[in-house]
Amino acid sequence: MQESCCFTTFNIVLFSVCAAGKYADANNNNQCTDCAVGTYSTTAGATTCTNCPAGSTTSAVGKTASTDCSKLTK
Repeated sequence: MQESCCFTTFNIVLFSVCAAGKYADANNNNQCTDCAVGTYSTTAGATTCTNCPAGSTTSAVGKTASTDCSKLTK
C-alpha cells in the first residue's frame, strides 16, 4: 500500500512596521516611505499620512505630530 501526502503552500508576505513619520506604501511593495511635506504620521504601522490643517504645512518630510504643522506665511 502506497501512502501519499499532500502539502499546502502558503504565500506569506512579511514586512516591517514603519516608524512614526513614515507609512507602508502599498504602491511600492509596502516599503516604508517618509510622509510628504504637509503631512505627518503619529503612530508606527501607519498606511497613510495625515494632512496638516488647511493653511499649514511641515518644514520637511517624515514629521510625526500635528504640532510639526505650522501656518504658511504670505
